Amino acid sequence: MIPIIKTIRFGGLLVLCMATLLFFAIYTPGFFSAGNFSSILQFSTLLALVTLGQALVILSGGGGIDLSVGGIVPASEQASTLT
Repeated sequence: MIPIIKTIRFGGLLVLCMATLLFFAIYTPGFFSAGNFSSILQFSTLLALVTLGQALVILSGGGGIDLSVGGIVPASEQASTLT
């Protein structure tokens, strides 16, 4: 891909992220509070662990891509709430 197109695409993505942050900062009270950041970090931990595991499976090259992760994660979350 041409480097100028990559730069434009990245710049557009950055502008979109900033616009989203600005929107929620204006219309949601307490968006930049410590409690909100703590909540975001708590709920993104599971996604980060699953992503790391999936990346290791892909990088190992032996088994390919494990598509069952998308179904196992919600099922395990529901099972953990019932116990």
